[in-house]
Amino acid sequence: MMTAGSLVSFLKSGMAEQPHGLRSAVVAQVIRQAVQQGLLAPGDALPAERVLCDVFDVSRTTLRRALDFLEAASVIDRRPGAGNFISPGVMAPKAPLTGFTQDMESRGMVPHSKVLGNRRALVSPDESFHLGLAPGSRVLRLERLRYADQQPVSLEISVLPVEAIPADYDGTTSLYSAMSKTGSHPIKMVQRYGATAATWEQAGHLAVSQGAPLLVIQRLGFSQAGRAVEFTRSLFRGDRFFMSSELDV
Repeated sequence: MMTAGSLVSFLKSGMAEQPHGLRSAVVAQVIRQAVQQGLLAPGDALPAERVLCDVFDVSRTTLRRALDFLEAASVIDRRPGAGNFISPGVMAPKAPLTGFTQDMESRGMVPHSKVLGNRRALVSPDESFHLGLAPGSRVLRLERLRYADQQPVSLEISVLPVEAIPADYDGTTSLYSAMSKTGSHPIKMVQRYGATAATWEQAGHLAVSQGAPLLVIQRLGFSQAGRAVEFTRSLFRGDRFFMSSELDV
């Protein structure tokens, strides 16, 4: 764990290196970098909000927006009356990283995908935070409906820096194979799990009732160079998937 003075110096220098862009997203990204580099550990308390406002030279409103980003990404836990604390990281199991096609084939299913959207556009503030991109950067937003044995099983929205994929990639072939061509194939994945109720549109795609339970898996993929290269949110039918793990006792 860093000393308070060293942490302040790191946060200030990180802010100075990103002079442009949405201040709340930049503040959130700098704090996240401190966590990713091990400078802040799970359970550590962040400095008081007034201290962070002085360190980053931002308003309380801007800081709290940054904390909203971090809380939504499960980087921090906000405890009323106690402060803001670094959350335990949720890492994917130590297993070979595979794509949807390989995963379904390993389960004895026949997979295929339907591209619902494939466009290049400016990064949003939320995407900028997760991927560490400067505002104004361009990203690919790829939305696909995934099938196994002719049945829709998941709705997947992936966001990637445009330089991480070939310019002619249209989403109809393996995403990770395409990323390998640019040297951006992810080698590490950080995942968080949750649940939600299907909206009317999601229910239509997945052939379930509106309000049906969906498993949510949000993942952030990192390349060999340590750069975030994939931000994906997948919604799985709750009646087709469940999570299991093996524990040593």
